[in-house]
Amino acid sequence: MAGAAPIAVLTRPAGRNTDVLHALVRRGWDVHECPALEIHTAPVARAHDIPDPKLYDLVVFVSRAAVNGFTQQLGPNFVWPSAVRVGCMGPSTALAIERAWPTAVDILYPDAEKARDSEALWPLLQALTTPLRKVLIVRGQDGRDWLSEKLNGRGVEVSTHQAYERVQAAWSGDTVANFLAWGRASTKVVWLLTSGHGITSVALQLQNLGLLEWFRSGQFVLTHERLVQTLAKAVGGDLGELQVHLCLPEDPKIVLCFDQILGG
Repeated sequence: MAGAAPIAVLTRPAGRNTDVLHALVRRGWDVHECPALEIHTAPVARAHDIPDPKLYDLVVFVSRAAVNGFTQQLGPNFVWPSAVRVGCMGPSTALAIERAWPTAVDILYPDAEKARDSEALWPLLQALTTPLRKVLIVRGQDGRDWLSEKLNGRGVEVSTHQAYERVQAAWSGDTVANFLAWGRASTKVVWLLTSGHGITSVALQLQNLGLLEWFRSGQFVLTHERLVQTLAKAVGGDLGELQVHLCLPEDPKIVLCFDQILGG
């Protein structure tokens, strides 16, 4: 319908969309929150299955979810050993670490304008003057092994630990009804997609609704260039056919990207 507000669908986990949602509403978007995944702290059968950070030279958190999950596993009284370095992929995760453990004073993460990935963290680890011997990587039930392989290649002993698990989110009846109506009307939608697992989950649910072709025709705000290939594989489309917009994962960068779409 002419003059209708542009539609944005935000798929980050519940609680992660609020600031972007309000910012986009103020800019005239019709915003719908539709988490692709639910994030839960991974259960631990025995206390001694939780690795002790003080046994490592460096602990790397792959995301805020990893920080939150490890916080829950360690318990509220855990004090981070100040001599143990911490690594992460960006400033948002670094802030979560500082809030969880104020005694974690040596946090390594890429500059604000760098990509949020292991490749951007790696030069910082290479520049350390004290050799790394043992490193713990805290993540979900799976993840990329690039950093582990690079560290292993330098003779570092690497352990991984699952602090959280991703579960496909159940969509409400209203959400499904919206998608079906938009699909029938070929309504254009702009999707915020921020993880490979999230992309796979959204595409699978829409495929089950018979809406994969409609999904493919939308516009996509992605927070890492690696996600472009994941999206193309999930929708069965050519890279050149997808309308993709890339930005860094911080909220202001995401909002700016939507601004550019609206203004373009």
